[in-house]
Amino acid sequence: MSSGVMHDIEVGEYLVVLSDYGIVKVLAADGNVLQSQQLQAGSLVRLYDGMTTRWSIEETLRKVYFNPKQQ
Repeated sequence: MSSGVMHDIEVGEYLVVLSDYGIVKVLAADGNVLQSQQLQAGSLVRLYDGMTTRWSIEETLRKVYFNPKQQ
């Protein structure tokens, strides 16, 4: 992921951060932050279907992710 801020609606995934730094925030329907997770090398994150997220990436973030529903 490139540096900057991005909004997304998740499709459900597990991810592991390989390098660099950022923050992912899970948002409520009204835009308020429900959860916040710092991202750095070794971070393991589970995102569920339908979550609205805001990614704030400081440096280009390298991650590997898996969507168990993809075939």
